[in-house]
Amino acid sequence: MTSLLDKGVSPVDLRSLWERAQRGLTEACRRRKYCPPAAPFEGAMSEILATYETTDGDLMVLDAEQYDALLNDCQAIWTERGLWARLEYLAAKWQIGERIATDPQYAKLKGGNGCESITKRLAQDIQWSPSEIYRCVQFYEQFSTLSIGDGTPEALLDAFPDDGKAISWTRVKEKYLPEHKDDKPKRHKVDKDAIERLGLDRVTQEWREEDQDRLVEMLGLRDE
Repeated sequence: MTSLLDKGVSPVDLRSLWERAQRGLTEACRRRKYCPPAAPFEGAMSEILATYETTDGDLMVLDAEQYDALLNDCQAIWTERGLWARLEYLAAKWQIGERIATDPQYAKLKGGNGCESITKRLAQDIQWSPSEIYRCVQFYEQFSTLSIGDGTPEALLDAFPDDGKAISWTRVKEKYLPEHKDDKPKRHKVDKDAIERLGLDRVTQEWREEDQDRLVEMLGLRDE
């Protein structure tokens, strides 16, 4: 029996044809509420989907074992390099916090409004949020015994044994640092008349910022 591949149909066209057939079958089953048994040619189709054209114009079926090895190596490289990238990022946040916290001007103003003014000024010039600057200081003060230095920040792995290779700046902020006031969801009052016009009996008079954004266009809400 002559196959479609033997007739010159490209693997790309076969994959496209197979995907369209799958979508059509799924839609037909949905309408009829029927789930068909596994296709008898599933194995052959898997081979077609794994068939690619070589640089010489020949057709080659990917070796599953070799491909799995390639996939695993790529994932391992990304995991390992990604980990060190996150550790370097954490180290930078810690060192920025150290630099700010040990600065003579900041130390003198600590606990006063002037301290907050410095963080706001830094945030403006660095183009970060004030809360991000404050979090760096928090990070240093809470983990001031870390010995990071200028080298690879392996000490961070020892500091967060429960997190292991999943450690990240986001996880540190959420799990280990006290909540900053700027991190709390902002709330807005809403136009009660607009709510009443919709016939809603009981509603809260305050909404989170994301609720406000979601409803403002539909309800015509406005800040008071």
